[in-house]
Amino acid sequence: EGSLSNHIQNINNELVSAISLLELELDFSEEEVEFVSRKEFAVRLQKISETLERLVLSYRRGKLIKEGLKVVIVGKPNVGKSSLLNALLREDRAIVTDIPGTTRDVLEELIELQGNLFRIADTAGMIDSNDIVEKEGIRRSERMLEKADIVLAMFDASRKVDQWDEALLARLDTKASGKRIIIILNKIDAIDSEIDFASLKKEENVPFIEMSVKHLQGFVQLERELLLAANREISTCDGDIVLTNNRHEIALKKALESLKHAIASVNLNLSQELIVVDLRAALDYLGEIIGLTTSEDILNEIFSKFCIGK
Repeated sequence: EGSLSNHIQNINNELVSAISLLELELDFSEEEVEFVSRKEFAVRLQKISETLERLVLSYRRGKLIKEGLKVVIVGKPNVGKSSLLNALLREDRAIVTDIPGTTRDVLEELIELQGNLFRIADTAGMIDSNDIVEKEGIRRSERMLEKADIVLAMFDASRKVDQWDEALLARLDTKASGKRIIIILNKIDAIDSEIDFASLKKEENVPFIEMSVKHLQGFVQLERELLLAANREISTCDGDIVLTNNRHEIALKKALESLKHAIASVNLNLSQELIVVDLRAALDYLGEIIGLTTSEDILNEIFSKFCIGK
């Protein structure tokens, strides 16, 4: 419907209007005429800057909507990561055996839950290994962990929490700090009542789900937690306008940077020429998205609002 173009065109018009004021002041510099106070002008530019910032921030939401949230399944070998991926996909995508370390690379697939896309990644088991292939798989797993939007940390209910589980919890603190983490205690059908899992539940505001992937228990709660995370990550921005194009985001970031330079120059009471240079640069970056703004547009703005030459 052109809502993004219209929104950016409005920002463009605000910049054209601001530049026209400075250009006019330059034409009357000998008379020392000030058409707008520096304080008012800085406030005006700051409002434009805030509008651009909201638009730039919307790109992450747009990317999540378009490409899906990155959900990474992590845990030591043989806790059921690949089985969980297969169960979520409802197909045998990953090889599942009783042999630890079957998955040596990252497997990634898309699923859809109530209109939300999730990019689910099954990773190599995180445990120290001398095997060069396993070590590379673990390195890739850690890299995926850093890129994740949601982390599903899996543990085995049939075994005591060991040093590798503790190491994973430590990894989450460093590699996944600030991310949405969901702890999954799998194999509850084989749980030993004497085992204490208090260390896994100590994290505040971290959902703890008891599951049996084998018997498809706990999936309703897991899907609910994934949808809650999606609703929090993907929220509508101002005017429901969301960027989805990386090229647009880059252009808007450059426009915002130029605009902030202009605001700094205004606050330092620097000359109009320096301010205009930055504002025109911001205008050029917006022009990469909606088409170029010419000097004629600025002249038309001047003549439409001011009586010149009488």
